[in-house]
Amino acid sequence: MAAKIEWSEDSKKAALYALLFLIYNINMLNYFRQVIIVAIAFYVSAQLFPGVVLESSSATIIAALLLGALNVLVRPIIVLLTLPITIITLGLFLLVINASFVYFAGTLVDGFAVTTFGAALGTAVVVSVTSFIVGRFS
Repeated sequence: MAAKIEWSEDSKKAALYALLFLIYNINMLNYFRQVIIVAIAFYVSAQLFPGVVLESSSATIIAALLLGALNVLVRPIIVLLTLPITIITLGLFLLVINASFVYFAGTLVDGFAVTTFGAALGTAVVVSVTSFIVGRFS
C-alpha cells in the first residue's frame, strides 16, 4: 500500500513557481538561441549580398533582437491582414513580409543597413533557411 503524501499550500505554491520558472527559462534559452541564429544569418547575408552592411557585432545582435520582436509583435497582424494575397501566391508573399521586416530593422539599427529591397529579400531567405535547418536538427 502506497503512502499518501500531504502537500501543504506553501509547498504546492513553491512547486508551481519552480515549474513556471523552469518553463520560462527554457523559452528564454530558445529565444536567445534563435537570436544568435538570426545574427549568424545576418553575417552570412552580409557576405553574400553587397546591399547588407554590418558595422559591428553589437549592431548585428541588436538587429536580430529587433527582428525577433517584430516577428512576435507585428507579424501576426500583418499576416492576418495579407492573408488573401498570401493564399493567392501560395505563401510566397510571406517572404515579402519577412523582407520588409529585415529592411525595417536595417533602417532602425545604427550599424546595420540594408540598402536595397533585393538584399532584404535575399537576407530574409537566408534567415528562413538557416532557422529551418537549425530548427529541424535541434
